[in-house]
Amino acid sequence: WQLTAIGKLLKVVDRHLWDYFEQMDGLNFFFCFRWILVRFKREFEYPDILTLWEVLWTCPFADNGLDYHLWMCVYLLHSKRSTIVNEEMKNDDLLKYMNDLSGKLNVTELICNTNALHEAYRDT
Repeated sequence: WQLTAIGKLLKVVDRHLWDYFEQMDGLNFFFCFRWILVRFKREFEYPDILTLWEVLWTCPFADNGLDYHLWMCVYLLHSKRSTIVNEEMKNDDLLKYMNDLSGKLNVTELICNTNALHEAYRDT
């Protein structure tokens, strides 16, 4: 259900990217599976993951923090849209690209931009 929820959120937030994923048969969002499974644990160093998890568990706009990580996934996809589309990434390319983001993300930026994205689309 979480991969489906990412698709529903992305369709509202970034229809252009959603259409691209539909065209290349990527609406299964398997390339986001690791983010969901381990709640971004492999993307950050230990101190940063503790910060991120604290936000996940205490997020005021999520249902017990359960959907905040989905908004994070959508923000990351949205923020990487130019690269994904311009390089015409397919499922295998996307999986590699998303896995290669490990250690290259800024946790503060991710949290702040996820909050901004949610604020912009909370009533849709």
